[in-house]
Amino acid sequence: MDKDSLVRLLEQAAEAYYNTSIPVMSDEQYDLLIEQLREIDPDHPLLYKVGARPMGVTFKHSIPAGSQEKLKDKNAFDRWIRQAQDYGCRRYALGYKYDGLTAVLDYANGKLVRGLLRGDGIEGEDISANIVKMKNVKLCLPSSFTGSLRGEIILAKSDFEKYFKPLAYTNPRNSASGVCRDQKGTGLCEHLSIIYFDIIGNEGGETEEDRLAYAKSLGLEVAETCFFSDPEEMWQHWIELASKRDALDYEIDGTVVRVNDINIQKAMGATSDLRPKSQRCLKFEAQGALSELLSVELSIGSNGAIIPTAKLKPVQIGGVTVSSALLGNFQEIERLGIAVGDTVYISRRGDVIPKIEHLIDKPADRKLGTKVIEKIEERKNKKGGK
Repeated sequence: MDKDSLVRLLEQAAEAYYNTSIPVMSDEQYDLLIEQLREIDPDHPLLYKVGARPMGVTFKHSIPAGSQEKLKDKNAFDRWIRQAQDYGCRRYALGYKYDGLTAVLDYANGKLVRGLLRGDGIEGEDISANIVKMKNVKLCLPSSFTGSLRGEIILAKSDFEKYFKPLAYTNPRNSASGVCRDQKGTGLCEHLSIIYFDIIGNEGGETEEDRLAYAKSLGLEVAETCFFSDPEEMWQHWIELASKRDALDYEIDGTVVRVNDINIQKAMGATSDLRPKSQRCLKFEAQGALSELLSVELSIGSNGAIIPTAKLKPVQIGGVTVSSALLGNFQEIERLGIAVGDTVYISRRGDVIPKIEHLIDKPADRKLGTKVIEKIEERKNKKGGK
């Protein structure tokens, strides 16, 4: 895929993800495209953009709300640890990265002033009317706190199954995105929760441990967080968590690792695109990859049926090189809408069988082989003649 097509896809995906309840691709697919762009053009402005332009009524955040840079592997993790240690860091926090929407709740003298989505990090969409209906939100805190609480708007899997799935919502994250912005009042906001992960203000202490404990003392639920002095122990904990996440009642797609000491956080500062240098995102390993469909080959199965097989540009998935994927039948080719030259997303179902899951992008000169087209047309004719 050329760079212009890649940028166009990423811009469309970001707009859909942040400003609608109907994303055009999964987080994993978006991250894979971002990595492709990083390889092609490491300095492209899109790589340093936070969120998306907010919609509706907006307010400026008191302090920019940036996102985190991602750590791709153990080597990147070790480099970040060394950078933090150069500033004197000796203790770290590792908290769940919830798959929801970041919210910022502004308080003055303990009273809720407004609730915003993150937006582009500078300004956020005002969703105050809906945020006050959510679980774990207090209109008045049992203190005179002035500042901002940052958290993630999430929907429990159990609540999704009970209240949202019967209404044809697709998944917890998309449900939360649509409902929290709904100005008509659907009555579903009461099933959303905010889990807090940060406090912006002069209260709470000088460490992440102190600040999360302070938030708990206000009667608020905070992100599940563990604290470590040994980076290797922290890394192993992240690996263990990856195998346990499916058992949780909410979706997490990784963890956030932070320097525990607030003063060290301030000293480390942030990048020009608002990403704090004192924290990083550790996402769970991708179970799929993007590749180019090079051809479709036909073979004869044991029962005499003709089986189409996709030949792919080789990619690594979970340490295994994948260069082909069974398509099963010609109906699957039609369903996917794929052709030679397309960029496709491949997964390894059950960590064994490669499968084309989605069409990601199609070039203008895409085409299927003559034999494949003939077989598809033959199948259509037979179906039409019945």
